[in-house]
Amino acid sequence: MRIQYTTNARAEREALEKLAPPPAVVWVNEFKSEAVKPFLEQFNRAVESLQPVVPVLIDSYGGEIDTLMAMVDICRSSPKPIATVVMGKAMSAGAILLSCGWHGYRYAAPNSRIMIHDCLTVTFGKAGEIIADADEVKRLNALLYQILDENCQKPPGYFVEQVHQRGHADWYLTPEQALAHNLVHHVKIPTLQVNLSTTYEFLG
Repeated sequence: MRIQYTTNARAEREALEKLAPPPAVVWVNEFKSEAVKPFLEQFNRAVESLQPVVPVLIDSYGGEIDTLMAMVDICRSSPKPIATVVMGKAMSAGAILLSCGWHGYRYAAPNSRIMIHDCLTVTFGKAGEIIADADEVKRLNALLYQILDENCQKPPGYFVEQVHQRGHADWYLTPEQALAHNLVHHVKIPTLQVNLSTTYEFLG
């Protein structure tokens, strides 16, 4: 996402940033347990700042479901609009997080890629353990598709049916295709503009 400063004063960018630090941006590259803490720290910095939105930039192949769900819950707690932006790729867990942007605030860069698929798991152990794990994966799979349906304002079962029609293979979408399914609202990179003004007052 591009950061743009506007001012009526003639000053260098470095001087402007001392007056108004760069906006807080949440970057997501990996979905693993150690990524939750920096995500929350960046998220809180954006919420506590004067900026009007919380930008979440995604460039990820996906990862752990538990990490994704933690990030989803954090996004749902936001008092400010969440703006999600795909920069490069939003695959698997990245696509779910992309859908967590508020209505009208989901973006995909023109050359980005998005991919949706079923949960993946590898299970070992006793027969009962394998059955229990399979049931849990089935529950999580349904939950993730439910999140997509609700966030994209689609009827229940919409996205799982789209994947089913494709033989449950990885479903790759261009930004324009994502737009058609309401997964994103804009095919572009947004700009967060910082407006500064300088006035002079004579005190006699």
